[in-house]
Amino acid sequence: MPLGIFRLEVTDWQETAAIPTAQLYDRSKGLSTTGIRGFVSRSGWMASAVIVEFLNWYYPYLNATYASVFEEGVTDYRIPGGHTFGQTSYWDAISELAKNMGGRLYFDVNGSPKVSPVVELTSVVGTVLDLAAGEGGVLVDAGHSYSREGIYNGVTVIGATTPEGGIVEASLYNSDPSSPLRYGGPFGKAVNVIEDTTLTTEAQCYQRARAELARHTGLGYSLDFTAIPNPALDAGDFVRFVYADGRVEVHQIDSLSIPLGPGQFTGSSKGLILGA
Repeated sequence: MPLGIFRLEVTDWQETAAIPTAQLYDRSKGLSTTGIRGFVSRSGWMASAVIVEFLNWYYPYLNATYASVFEEGVTDYRIPGGHTFGQTSYWDAISELAKNMGGRLYFDVNGSPKVSPVVELTSVVGTVLDLAAGEGGVLVDAGHSYSREGIYNGVTVIGATTPEGGIVEASLYNSDPSSPLRYGGPFGKAVNVIEDTTLTTEAQCYQRARAELARHTGLGYSLDFTAIPNPALDAGDFVRFVYADGRVEVHQIDSLSIPLGPGQFTGSSKGLILGA
């Protein structure tokens, strides 16, 4: 089962140790450490075309195309006239475009670039695996954490200025009455403001706001866990945690550390408590 295609960044070893340690990063690392030289104009281009062009510039052997990169559920849009890309890395530039399309950009286990739609963490989201505690289960331990840091229950996206001098914008709030993070509820009001001049319509701003708000659903509650390794799991997957006392939680995997040899794997996730 492949874990991905990685670039070796750092190797360490001790004279008395038989096995060296290595730090490896996936293909996003190369794009994130390479800045765009000067200012590049892509006025009138579709956002997807810019993403594909920048990917193929750095990794020409991947032969990325719209069909190979973009999954169903993301919405393309046109870059307005006068906009340039510069003073940022290639990864940051195309990641922002993917977010504006309502998606997330990543490299899969085969090293192929993908843009998938952002799925909101809810009780009805489809899960790929149960991580259960107790006899016959694979969950070894779990540490629970609640935090307000970096949590938002509202998003305002401000786009380009209109020819009449107005501003295109859209706001979206967590209005779920059952959510402890709902806007104006016990959590209070916390709004993330995003500015992006490539967005020229209210619909485009709304799409970015929807995806951004979905990313923050459940972020107030996180989990660090240890389990029996399953290399088929990947960051972004939805799983169910089933505890020995019958409690059930739906979580989205944020990160995984999988040993190359025998042992347990660790990970972190954001969660939604479903009750017993």
